[in-house]
Amino acid sequence: MSARWLLPLLLLSPLAQAGVYKWQDATGRTHYSASPPPGAPYEELSIPRAPTPTPAPPAEPPRAAPDKAAAPATREEACRRARENVALLESDQPVTALDASGGQATELDAAARQQALKQARKDAAYYCD
Repeated sequence: MSARWLLPLLLLSPLAQAGVYKWQDATGRTHYSASPPPGAPYEELSIPRAPTPTPAPPAEPPRAAPDKAAAPATREEACRRARENVALLESDQPVTALDASGGQATELDAAARQQALKQARKDAAYYCD
């Protein structure tokens, strides 16, 4: 096996993790190994390691679809709340919501307010029809 094929094999092998040494023997042949030759000059090759992949963050669990066959009292309550939300979001009153951590109330900007209004209308159509 020629030396030009040996280096790629060493780079792919577990031996590459410990370091690769290159040297020439008395006849001028180049050798590669995982350990340096005893009593001979050698060159330690620097082999870049591939970065360790980072795992993707866990996905949010899917939200359960509302049960359209819920008890009438529950549906009526959901309908009433959805209509109240639509009315509030359509008014000029400032609207606040809890931040992602659930601790700090912040006022909705125009884009967030429109998104919330769209969802409230969708909820009202679902529960009130």
